[in-house]
Amino acid sequence: MANQLGLYQKVLETFTDDAKQALVVAQEKAHEAELNYVGTEHLLIGILSQYGSSGWDILTRSGASLYNVDLALKTERREPQVMSNEEFSGLSDSAKQAVEGAILCAHDFGHTSVGTTHLLFALCSQEETAFTVMLENMKVNLHDLKKEVVLVLKNNSDGGATSPTLVHTTPPGTGGAAAAMAEHHSHLKEFFTLHKTKWLAG
Repeated sequence: MANQLGLYQKVLETFTDDAKQALVVAQEKAHEAELNYVGTEHLLIGILSQYGSSGWDILTRSGASLYNVDLALKTERREPQVMSNEEFSGLSDSAKQAVEGAILCAHDFGHTSVGTTHLLFALCSQEETAFTVMLENMKVNLHDLKKEVVLVLKNNSDGGATSPTLVHTTPPGTGGAAAAMAEHHSHLKEFFTLHKTKWLAG
């Protein structure tokens, strides 16, 4: 048990508390809906659930809210899929790319932790996902939203993170972003394995 807790801490050491909890909430919401994947819509809920975080602040000022997301989800008629934890297939391709994109975003901006703003940046960088469709339905201008996210990232030394943690730095000549991505990818795979979630490849 101690070894498992130690691994859990290692896996998420570069994520802020808000970002960690956003991932947990996203998975919980997918389970509640009896869906066998975590989608970008669940990541949106995860960020909006982190009251006071930078990602929450940007989204709410743009007009997004948990209430509106809940309404949108209720209007969608998805077929519930009763399953055990072992049958949970994990992150959708778009959600996986968003989490990986958040890691690369933090690396590119030279930030020491991955926060909700980095997750939001990655989600805004995608096209035609559940996340973008929901925000468009809420009359949120995605172009303006991304500009606001970039402004926060540029003006804050740690991307608006509320609880920065120690990050692994990549020495010059060791692969830069590619090496950092490989390390974070390995950690995330372990994280979702601990949560009974299979890490989707490709």
